[in-house]
Amino acid sequence: MIKVSVIIPTYNRPTSLQAAVQSVLDQDVEGLEIIIIDDASEEKYQDQIAAIAASNAVVELILNKENKGVSACRNVGLSRSRGAFVLFLDDDDTLLPEMFKCALKAFENSSLDLVSCRSKVISVNLSERQLKRYNAQQKDKLNLYSMASHPAEHIFLYTPQIHTFLVRRSSINGIQFPEHLNYGEDMIFWLTLVTQGVKCKKLDFVGCRYNFHDNSASAKANFQSKMACYHRVLAEAKSNSTIRNLCYIKMAYLTLSNRDLHFFKWVMRALRRPSLLIKHVWYYI
Repeated sequence: MIKVSVIIPTYNRPTSLQAAVQSVLDQDVEGLEIIIIDDASEEKYQDQIAAIAASNAVVELILNKENKGVSACRNVGLSRSRGAFVLFLDDDDTLLPEMFKCALKAFENSSLDLVSCRSKVISVNLSERQLKRYNAQQKDKLNLYSMASHPAEHIFLYTPQIHTFLVRRSSINGIQFPEHLNYGEDMIFWLTLVTQGVKCKKLDFVGCRYNFHDNSASAKANFQSKMACYHRVLAEAKSNSTIRNLCYIKMAYLTLSNRDLHFFKWVMRALRRPSLLIKHVWYYI
């Protein structure tokens, strides 16, 4: 029986892919399935990626004939996976050895649908002080909205990395990643899921590493892609005034940074809920 399916999209990064796959194989759990979706990598990388997939019987390789993007890859992997639980892992990130053992234990004798953990950021682009501050905030500043009682607000405010989530397959219920977005697509996926009333819990342990670098999606995202994501959030959070206020603040900041006159529009909308605005701005400060 397959217990956990790990879905890994990849593109032109066999070295980091090898580390990602090995971090899954190192997990102390039986019934693993690893699905690699090669998003039409260049020919010079294809043999290395194929060799990684062939190195262990639990690994399956799916080849895209053309580059479709990470969301399409995840959707393909999700449709092919068979595990009772699912985790999405990017090819440049890794799991720590206790990830599945600790996460799966939380599901025992409970009705939880989704658990998440903390992630340690590693980067050559950030200073030691920046890394220390970020990793401290992962623990110390996660109490404004808890995952258990306010999962949507928690996900939008803290934007946990995708590989920090382990989700029960039966709760996904046909939800897919939005393939037209190239920023925030994972956040949209989780927001859609938790608004259906699934039961969630944040676990207080570090279960994975997030490798922040110049080619990270978050680092490469431009103004237009970020605004497209937030417009999608607004469209789907019609009745959630907290998320809408958080979204207005983010959009105001983006437009101000880009000297866009729509800044005034988003500020005025944020001011409709002054108590929320003060609370959220105070958090960011």
